[in-house]
Amino acid sequence: MGIKRHIGGIILLIGLLICLSQVIIAGNTRSEDNAHLLLNQSLNGRDVIDIEKTGEDSAISFNYALWGEVNEQMIENPDFNRQHNTTVIYIRGKTELILNHTGYLDTNDENGCLIDEENAWQLFGDSDAIGRTITYDGKEYIIQGILEDIDSLLVIPVSSETTEVINRVCLEIPEGKYRQDIIESFKSIYGIDATEVEYHLYKFSLTQEFIPNEWSDFEFFTNLYQEKLQSIQLLLGTENPKPMMPYVNAFWQTLKYGILSVILFIILHMIVRIQNRKTLFLYVGSAFIGAFLCVVIFQNVPQAVRLADSRSLWLAPSVYFLGRYAIYRCRNFSKTR
Repeated sequence: MGIKRHIGGIILLIGLLICLSQVIIAGNTRSEDNAHLLLNQSLNGRDVIDIEKTGEDSAISFNYALWGEVNEQMIENPDFNRQHNTTVIYIRGKTELILNHTGYLDTNDENGCLIDEENAWQLFGDSDAIGRTITYDGKEYIIQGILEDIDSLLVIPVSSETTEVINRVCLEIPEGKYRQDIIESFKSIYGIDATEVEYHLYKFSLTQEFIPNEWSDFEFFTNLYQEKLQSIQLLLGTENPKPMMPYVNAFWQTLKYGILSVILFIILHMIVRIQNRKTLFLYVGSAFIGAFLCVVIFQNVPQAVRLADSRSLWLAPSVYFLGRYAIYRCRNFSKTR
């Protein structure tokens, strides 16, 4: 069968499957469908509490979080006299909108906090830190939960003493609701002056805002192009805080490995010839073995939980080789007639 002649093709195939696995893993990063608003003026703790009280009188309820990020802050374990430099997030509202974490942080509890595993190891020597005490800015906080999928971060509630560091809002968009209507309603009720930073554009998803009421409305597409061009410029020109980095990194990972996958596929298509059943079985078998190896290699990656169920990984290469063989047989049949 001359397997040696196909070593190069099989290596390219395995490389293609690895790149495809990376694209799938990046695509499994939590979808960022919430609205992220950048305040045009930073708020202090008292401003945030006043905004929260304004919402209590509204007939419409929203799930949101007002927050801000401060870098290069020193936190301490007073018992072990350990210190560590970290990023601090002040938040008021639902922390789960911007962060994955265990435990529960009641933002009305001014003494509670969340930290990540890296900070826990640096301060306590292990990640089992829930219930322990740390000190930041001269105040003690009790750890209520551990942050997931993020490093070097402390999350504390906004208090009346918080300075003007709150400059962002994360607003949940209910399923089936028009995004812009929810945002404008929220801004109007709470009296907030803010601009949306459209992180959901990193997911390349086709949402309701991209669909016109009438397909003959060509002005809609012109306005949409101008609007999204401005949104992309704002998105690329805005400094990304830590909670948003997983989505940004997933985008660049998808783009990088997607381009590499296309290049490897083109080379594979040029050098591989499926002209008999033995060659077909060799490449189909190699595709299944390669897919299995990818599942094993990436099994400890959190976002790879759906890799084993991915039809793109398991079936696409085999369907491609079957198609190449079918086309070859059809051409040969036509020539013999």
